Amino acid sequence: MIYKCTKRAAAAARRAGWTAVAISEDAWIEPQKFDLDTPPRRQLRRKLRQADRAEIVVELANELPFEAMANVANSWSRRNGGERGFSMGRFSRQYVSRQSVLLAYHKENLIAFATFHAGPNNWALDLLRSQGGAPDGTMHALIVSAIQRAKLAGIARLSLSAMPLKNSRQSNWFLANRSCGAGLRQFKLSFAPLTDTLYAAAPTRPVLILCGLDILLRILRPALPADELSGDAGSSAMKPNIAPDIRPPFARSARPA
Repeated sequence: MIYKCTKRAAAAARRAGWTAVAISEDAWIEPQKFDLDTPPRRQLRRKLRQADRAEIVVELANELPFEAMANVANSWSRRNGGERGFSMGRFSRQYVSRQSVLLAYHKENLIAFATFHAGPNNWALDLLRSQGGAPDGTMHALIVSAIQRAKLAGIARLSLSAMPLKNSRQSNWFLANRSCGAGLRQFKLSFAPLTDTLYAAAPTRPVLILCGLDILLRILRPALPADELSGDAGSSAMKPNIAPDIRPPFARSARPA
């Protein structure tokens, strides 16, 4: 089975006699052209104002606060039925220490974080984790801060990763993530992203269904090592600044060191 392939690859698979179906959309931003003051981002501006009123402060991590991040990740995991596997990122010290991480604080407490695979030309959102009861707009503030930093770093493309297709049962089946659905799609669409349809392909429809069920089990019931479940793996790591540390428009003051 080919999983989450492009439209071009799906067309090639169909020409070879395979079955191919659309399963999700990759939402992505061009940081160099990103402008908050556009009509499609009206809801996003409202969310950022809510984050501003709640005095949310977003930072690019240098030294990762692993214990606080593990607490946030565990809170998210309890609310969402556990960590995922297969194509879904999951929290562990060794894993996130290789990523670029943005941290959201509320009254000196870490309440959310976002991690990105950061290449020289492209960034891709991986983990979004929050404490229960995080103020509205917190996650939007994290993403906008990442987009602004990507712009300063000269990044051409920032992927918000996959979201379900609109009104599609099969997309929810393949993504197999309880947090996926209308809420996730609405969140990502608030950034007015560009989108590319992603496909799954297999030699026959029965094989497609069988492989889809296998992926479903691997995502929802991953065999995770104990260190990944507890967040205890690895040692502390220093993270270099990947772009100048700028003040996002929704942060009233920098968090004291």
